[in-house]
Amino acid sequence: MLKEARFFWGLLIPITWWQLLALPPQGWDSPQRFPSSVNHQYPGLAAADRYLYQGFLSGDEGGYELYLRRSTTVGFHWYDPIQISQAASHNGFVSKDQFDIATSSDGSLVYLVWTEIAPSDTALWFSYSTNYGVSWTTPDRINDDLGLPYEAVQEFYPAVWCDNADILHLAFYYRWDNTATDVRLCYSQFNPLSGWIQYEIIADDVLGWHVFDITTLNDTPHVLYKKEVQDAPRFWHAERVGVNQWNKNFALESGASSLLRLVADGAGYLHLLFHRKYGWPHIVEKIFYSYSSDHGQSWLNPEKIGPQSGQSHECDLAVNPDGIHAVYTDFLNFTVCYRRKSSPGGLWDDEIIIAQYSDSLCASSAIADNSYGLHVSYYTYPVSSPLSNFIHYLAHRNGLYSGSPGATAANGPRHLVRQPGSENLYLVYQTEFEPCVGYQYGRNWIYFATSGDGGQTWSPYTWLNYGKDPGIAYKYAPIPSLPEYLALTYLSEDNKKILYRWFDLETGVWSDPFVVYDNPSDNYLDPPAVTAVEDTAFILFAERSETESWIKCAWFKFDEITPILFDTVRWRDIPHYLYSPSVYHDGNRDLHAVWQEGNIDNPPMNIY
Repeated sequence: MLKEARFFWGLLIPITWWQLLALPPQGWDSPQRFPSSVNHQYPGLAAADRYLYQGFLSGDEGGYELYLRRSTTVGFHWYDPIQISQAASHNGFVSKDQFDIATSSDGSLVYLVWTEIAPSDTALWFSYSTNYGVSWTTPDRINDDLGLPYEAVQEFYPAVWCDNADILHLAFYYRWDNTATDVRLCYSQFNPLSGWIQYEIIADDVLGWHVFDITTLNDTPHVLYKKEVQDAPRFWHAERVGVNQWNKNFALESGASSLLRLVADGAGYLHLLFHRKYGWPHIVEKIFYSYSSDHGQSWLNPEKIGPQSGQSHECDLAVNPDGIHAVYTDFLNFTVCYRRKSSPGGLWDDEIIIAQYSDSLCASSAIADNSYGLHVSYYTYPVSSPLSNFIHYLAHRNGLYSGSPGATAANGPRHLVRQPGSENLYLVYQTEFEPCVGYQYGRNWIYFATSGDGGQTWSPYTWLNYGKDPGIAYKYAPIPSLPEYLALTYLSEDNKKILYRWFDLETGVWSDPFVVYDNPSDNYLDPPAVTAVEDTAFILFAERSETESWIKCAWFKFDEITPILFDTVRWRDIPHYLYSPSVYHDGNRDLHAVWQEGNIDNPPMNIY
């Protein structure tokens, strides 16, 4: 039957089904949402090697508890979250946006510090893990461990950083008198072998909300903070040069800023990202960047980096050998944005929208990097229902990684094709994402990547769409007027539909997907096979029921949705008897196919 599938197309009226659905930016995943029946918000991220740790607050304001979820597979699979704080046990709660997380360079040590408010008590609490987040120490109230002489009357806003020696560095506000305006910025450190050191005062009379951060440069703590001098708010820099010894210097004018992020790199630079309000009486809120190349003694005049068309008051920063990476939310346009530049003195790449919603605000964007790439979390709350808060995650991985052991299992020979006469390779493969243990909320999706040098180097992947078991074909067309294209087919996640899309090699644009076969009887479908000749795509697939088995072929003009023609290549009145077809052409529109016949109950299993 396949040999008779020899025809050319007459006149058809094309319809514009290929107008693009928005794909994520190249190299970025589509955002995934963690399931929850209660509010989850204020995510924080830490990453090292293949390990990711996400802290977040669960519940409603005034009743938050601190939780942690972890991944050991570069963010493809996540364990169920575990509760870290036990604030409710003493009638307390974790204060809003009042924790920070850090991990060691190998990911084995994970630290959490947070503020709890209980009746007549505002305290810093601490817990850590020495086995990659599997188990945690009992939460410890550390006010006494730090030697704080008085009860605090204000949140601590803890900020932490773990250095290369696995020492945790902690900066925090400390205020003990409600009648005084004096808020002290303080410091301590934790060694897993010896515990906490007595607190040190970095600066007096700082502004009492979260406008400071801490990092280490060559394992030396550096802190940037905001302080008013003669009614002018300014950023100041402090470097710890000994026990209770801090060298401080003016950094730059801060303006009306309410959040900052400080990160050091391996080349001796300090990088600063912060939020600023300006433009009274028409207030504008933007994100700015600066850096220091001399250990914080002098700083570049701040660069405004975004959002380009909206406003933001939340941001985060990561620095790695690939460059400087900024992520921030845009509360006017319901987006999460990303910008990068390759070096401190370089130019910023264009702003990229990595997440966008029609009815949900994005908040608390966090970014972390490891040797596998960048990882971003944030939470959303729908405008129509502000109590429905969900945490989302996406990644920008720097290689062709998959979270599925079956990334190229089905359709094995058809995951990789080469453009004849060239070194151009085209690859499709699948992955799976599990936001918690079990498959109830799991997703499957398809990646696409290209190589122009025979596979020595590869482009960043493109996240195509949800689906599984992809197969790809390169169009064979001796007719010069026909475009060069790739044909892609795959199964829906529930194995009930066969879908198709095509890739224009000249423009580099994918069509929208469309359904080739919508299984009307809920029968089982094998992964489809695809080949393409001239202007025609052919898809061969096996369908099986409890009474019958088929090998079927669908064919259609590669860039038109109708008509789709079908042919039954093989039928047997035996259940689950025909399997795993593959198809190819001989260059003359003649097709050749192979499949398996037989099963355990009806041997032998032959190849036809």
